[in-house]
Amino acid sequence: MKKTFKERWTGFVAALRVLLKKVFPQSYDDEKTKLFKTIAWSLIGMVFLVVFLAVSVFFLALRGEEETLVPEVVGKELAVALVELQEKELVPYVQLKFSDDPHDKGNVVSQDPQGGILAKSGRRVTLWISKGAIIDNVENFVGQNINDVQLRLKTLFSTQSTPLLSLTNEPIYTFNSAPEGTVLEQKPIPGSPLSTPTQLIVVISKGPKGQTVRVGTYTDRSWSEALALVIGENKPFLIKLRKAQEGEKPGMVVGQIPVAGAEMAKGTPVTLTVIQPTPFTDNRIFQVLETTLPEYPILVDVRVDLRKSNGDQSILYQLKHPGGLLTIPFVASPGDVVAISVLDKEVFSQKIGE
Repeated sequence: MKKTFKERWTGFVAALRVLLKKVFPQSYDDEKTKLFKTIAWSLIGMVFLVVFLAVSVFFLALRGEEETLVPEVVGKELAVALVELQEKELVPYVQLKFSDDPHDKGNVVSQDPQGGILAKSGRRVTLWISKGAIIDNVENFVGQNINDVQLRLKTLFSTQSTPLLSLTNEPIYTFNSAPEGTVLEQKPIPGSPLSTPTQLIVVISKGPKGQTVRVGTYTDRSWSEALALVIGENKPFLIKLRKAQEGEKPGMVVGQIPVAGAEMAKGTPVTLTVIQPTPFTDNRIFQVLETTLPEYPILVDVRVDLRKSNGDQSILYQLKHPGGLLTIPFVASPGDVVAISVLDKEVFSQKIGE
């Protein structure tokens, strides 16, 4: 006969009571049985408590830190920026760097993440603090070569869009017993504070008045050998090409002005007459580039670069030149570019074949 729901429920409750009497300590149990049941249930209770605590901690950690708005602290003093970040429960990480403006010293010049975005509490915010300008006063350039001074200023302010100190475009030149190009005077004077962009005015020696140099022997040499000799003597040069006559070898220097052993004013170019070299069997060509530079009171540093069409680059010549007509012989391929720089500033370039 099928049992009703009430009969099944009554039977389940009765069975449960019997089970509970067996597993929980009872008054009629002996001492050993009571001790065993008590210890067993204590251990079970401890396991459930540990599991409950672990699950609670897991879900709390999964919830994570609350989000907060990162404050904008760029332009503020370091102490003020630190207080604002701490109020938002963010962790500051400080880095130091130079800046363009000496007035920025001690202030925040940039931050990461930027202000105005949401971030979790406890996130690290990197602050870049200005150490001030690279230099905050004028160095002593008297006695240095003007080329070295230009290189020094370029190095000091290479990362700045507006350098604090730059050379004037109109230096003053004068004859002096000091070597040519030596800085004799400067304004501002050494030690003057730098707070805004300033032009450096210098007086530069042109060397003793009436300097002369002796002319070497450049004939009966290949054009490249003769040119290396002239450049090594810091003499400017002019190249004149002509076709070979009977008995003359292509690519050789067959004439020079002034003649060997003569005295000439320093800075006067030596004119070399070169026989047209034999054409190359590959696609390379020999060519003489001609351009005109501004006139300079002293010999200035000129660099000639060859930028090949495949991306390679090399220096063809590094020489001293007073400006005016400049002639540069070279060997290159169509598509290559020859570039001329004066005092590290490119002033002319020409693509071969155009």
